[in-house]
Amino acid sequence: GHHLAEGWLDIGRGDSLHLALLLGGVCAYRLRTSHPFTGVDAGLLWGLAFMTKQSTPVALAPLALWILLREFKRGQVAVVTFVLLSALSWFALDVVHGGWFRYYTFDVPRKFPLDPALAGRFLIEMAPLAPALLLGLFGAWSQFRSRSGDLGFLAALVAGFVASGWH
Repeated sequence: GHHLAEGWLDIGRGDSLHLALLLGGVCAYRLRTSHPFTGVDAGLLWGLAFMTKQSTPVALAPLALWILLREFKRGQVAVVTFVLLSALSWFALDVVHGGWFRYYTFDVPRKFPLDPALAGRFLIEMAPLAPALLLGLFGAWSQFRSRSGDLGFLAALVAGFVASGWH
């Protein structure tokens, strides 16, 4: 019977769902600025992203800092919603499963030693993404010139995603 489940990680990738939830939260926060629950819906989507992949705080840290500095009220609602949902889900899963959630998601990964050589190879291995980076820089430059959008928001978002990939 185990041969039926051997290929599950080949088809059920959490990374795609994680990215969709992160970007869904970004879109909810950025595009629904006048909606009274904008911060809540973004925080809920980011909380779901945390349940999918526990590196979410690394990806969101620069953006959370930016929105707290620039749009404190709405940013606070989004960040507090994200933190509460993430903490509650972590606590509930850990209690229900007798500590195994914490063990597998935090303790086991800490047992692997850090390899500094991998950090240096990150940029080299990301070289195929150079065209996308150039397009992104062109888009940021266009927004900066036209004064539409906010370059800081995009820079914080990209910084968090790059930090998460490096992490």
